[in-house]
Amino acid sequence: SEIETSRSSGEIGDLAREFNEMSRAIKEKENLLIESERNIASLFERVEHAIFRLDKEGHIVKTNRKFNEIFGEKVAQLCDILMGEKRVGDYFESGVFENRVKVEEKVVREDGKELIVLLSLYPDIDRSGNLNGFDGYILNITERKKAEENIRLAAKVMESTLEGIFITDGEFNI
Repeated sequence: SEIETSRSSGEIGDLAREFNEMSRAIKEKENLLIESERNIASLFERVEHAIFRLDKEGHIVKTNRKFNEIFGEKVAQLCDILMGEKRVGDYFESGVFENRVKVEEKVVREDGKELIVLLSLYPDIDRSGNLNGFDGYILNITERKKAEENIRLAAKVMESTLEGIFITDGEFNI
């Protein structure tokens, strides 16, 4: 709310007007910040990558809609979905958290189905250089990897044939 300035004159009136101006500027900045937060939250939920935030021990702090669709909402740690005995720290050499990590991994969906994914982890480091946690995303590349394998297999078959190729069904009909 604003201070009534129509009856104020002199130094008090000037202070009241200045206060009102500062108050309006703060309110305007606050509204812009709220709008910006809404836009970021909307983008976070709409993207088709599984996005997550971890604390420094690898516990899941926040996930988006796509992550929950794939892995469910009850996943407590990133290592709960990874195949094998991996921990978040295993991705960073000697505990150096300066760069992002981008690796292919096998993960398990909520329904037990295995996927091949591209896992990207980014350390969240404060101004003092302390590790706060990690931000990351997972991109399902299972179909792409299957297609690559099929192409490699077809190339091998083509290389190993000398005379010709006959394509048959399961009963050896051409």
